[in-house]
Amino acid sequence: MRNKVASLVLLMVLSGCASPGADPGPRPAATAVGVRHYVVDELSLPMRSSDFADDLDGDGRLDNQLGNILASLAASQNDGVASVPKMLADCALVPTVAVVEDSAGRALQLLWHGGGRDPATVLDGEVVGRRFLSVRTREMADPERGAIHLPILADSDPIRLPVTGLELELTLAANGLRGELHGATAAETVRTLAWPALQQMLATHPENHVDLLRALDGDHDGKVTLDEFHRAPLIETLLAPDLQLFDGGRWAPGERRDARDSISLGFAFHARPCPEEGCCLTP
Repeated sequence: MRNKVASLVLLMVLSGCASPGADPGPRPAATAVGVRHYVVDELSLPMRSSDFADDLDGDGRLDNQLGNILASLAASQNDGVASVPKMLADCALVPTVAVVEDSAGRALQLLWHGGGRDPATVLDGEVVGRRFLSVRTREMADPERGAIHLPILADSDPIRLPVTGLELELTLAANGLRGELHGATAAETVRTLAWPALQQMLATHPENHVDLLRALDGDHDGKVTLDEFHRAPLIETLLAPDLQLFDGGRWAPGERRDARDSISLGFAFHARPCPEEGCCLTP
């Protein structure tokens, strides 16, 4: 297990980047001598399964079920992609990234903070060409865990998605970094989180989502119950798991594929350097 020792350098980083009250989580090794930290100022969501995808379970195929979900929602203007700028303007939700460097300026580790009070996720990896790649999901002995807030549904708040097998890749770009995040969320968790977001969407602007209401309202009484939500063929298809990452509760990506349990996700982002006073974007 890697040595994650608290240090003054990392305490400074996390106090500058994390939201107030956030648990800074584990710290990287004490050999780190410098840190560059960044705030996400652009976020691109997928619109097909090949967008911002990686082979998460080692079967040789790219995985990003989130792209299929958003494409289906977007077909009837039920997706929340248009709300991304609003989310990034919210200090409580905007993600941050810190790059921990050695004395030669080489990246040693990444720290991902998905916003809110979630702890930062510390990611080991290596530099390949001009990219820093954290350990790939399919190669993890134990899954890295983190979180991200994403506006999945229109007219509703961003959903906090816990991410298992979280991996990052970063490349130097104009005015900061370009990156992608990949991972997965348990399918049952996605269903649980989608239900209140759907209720909020239908209550806020029901006139904008008539087609979705009709698809989910099994008894045609003008509302969607939790039972109707879970039984709807659309939800069965839309939120179907595409990966099996566990075997009887044991982390085992790719070992079996007869009981899929997780929904893959991935997105791209740009992050700009943080000002000295902190990482939150100002309106």
